[in-house]
Amino acid sequence: MTICVGFLMIASTGFATPSTPSTTSIKEILDVAVRQNSQISKAALDVSSAHANELQAAGLDDWRLSIATNASVFRKDLVQGQPVQLVENNTLNLSSQIARSISSGGTLALDISGSTEQRKSKVSLSDDQSDTSFDDFLDAPFESTTYNTSFSLSFTQPLLRGAGKTVARSEQQKALIDKNTALLQQTATNTEYIRRIILTYWELAYAIQEKAIQKASFDLALLQLKITNDAIAAGVVAPSERLAVEYTLAVKKESLLSAQIKINDRSLELRRLAGMEIGYNNITLMTSLPSMVVQAPKDTNVLLHRAHNKNPNLALSKNHLNETEIDMAVSKDATLPQLDLRASVTPLGFSENFKTAIERMGTFKDYQGTLSLTYSRSIENNYAEGVHKNAALRAHRRTLSFEETKREVSVSVIRTADTIRSAEKRFDIATTSIKLAQQNADIELNRFQNGSATNFDVLRRQEELEKAKLSRSRAVIDSLQATATLLALTGDLLLTYNIDILPTVTR
Repeated sequence: MTICVGFLMIASTGFATPSTPSTTSIKEILDVAVRQNSQISKAALDVSSAHANELQAAGLDDWRLSIATNASVFRKDLVQGQPVQLVENNTLNLSSQIARSISSGGTLALDISGSTEQRKSKVSLSDDQSDTSFDDFLDAPFESTTYNTSFSLSFTQPLLRGAGKTVARSEQQKALIDKNTALLQQTATNTEYIRRIILTYWELAYAIQEKAIQKASFDLALLQLKITNDAIAAGVVAPSERLAVEYTLAVKKESLLSAQIKINDRSLELRRLAGMEIGYNNITLMTSLPSMVVQAPKDTNVLLHRAHNKNPNLALSKNHLNETEIDMAVSKDATLPQLDLRASVTPLGFSENFKTAIERMGTFKDYQGTLSLTYSRSIENNYAEGVHKNAALRAHRRTLSFEETKREVSVSVIRTADTIRSAEKRFDIATTSIKLAQQNADIELNRFQNGSATNFDVLRRQEELEKAKLSRSRAVIDSLQATATLLALTGDLLLTYNIDILPTVTR
């Protein structure tokens, strides 16, 4: 009797864990997942791609340099009948430009050019017009060399359509938003995968705990069978009492088998999510289960505030709103007429001497200035108006999606917080139930040994004890899983487990 009561007390104390050489902690599982999970790796690649797109869009602010040169040579024999003929002409032209677009939508450019021309002309007269006194003069060619240098500073600026940084740098802003989207998507993906891994880990822990509790219940039934056999041998109870215990043992053996299958299934799922090795000898994982529930949150409003500011899915939805605002601004700009201003000033230098040409250009003795306005627009403007209306509809749709996402997050936070509070109360109730079930089982066993109770009564009390233990274990699991979900909703899950997954940026 003393041995039986002692065994019952040991089985009911705390949470039994199976004997195993090593236990895999949740931190070890998460470390493997961060290194090997393919979905996490794909999200990092998306971020790297977004960084590359941002770099590409930054090219709008690049300076552009162009240099061009050309030379020509002209030779021609004299043709009778034309008094003065160009027989040689050599030209060399060199031009360069450095330009860039500016954030206001305009363009700034500096052009520098220079050219030289060598001309040779001769006089050709018919025989009857020739005069021997001028032969030497006629044979001498007329030669000239000229130099032309200039630089031009020009500025082009849209005054209506295309004016302003919002429109002119919309591609850069979109690239930044795309990068933020990729980062937020990476955070959302990683958060969800880590949450699923944690939930699966605790489900595995519960499966292991469930088997341990069922094994303890099976051992109690075995002990009850021994006590029954001793009582039958002593003539205290009828031999038919053995049938109830043997049936219970058969049912519990099946439960133990199902529990092991569940452990294997949870282990395989955990290995798959974490990217761990899977093989015939690499299936079952061992975990540990805390003996207490997580403390319930006290202020749900604080949780709601954190979720509204840090929830990755909500931030992603808000980021899409920012994108539609840019689309709205660009499409609205396209409905405006085009009015472009262009101004330029060009100092010039003309001379038969290169140095003199440079000096004249530097002193602005020769110059040219231009100022122009160009106006154009579509009369009906149906296409641009249609694009703008579609952009407005997309913005409204995304606003509705954002509000719906915000409500979903709020509901999830409140429900999850309530789940933790409920688990805490269920744990206390189950703890009390275990004590009472243990006392009832001891009392029922004494009654059986005294002949005033049947094995059915004893086994029913033992079943109540098993259910109470499972209920307390389930409360612990629900508390841990709900806590992981709540951390994911408030955007604190990765930080809590010290997970910092940085993208690989290639520049």
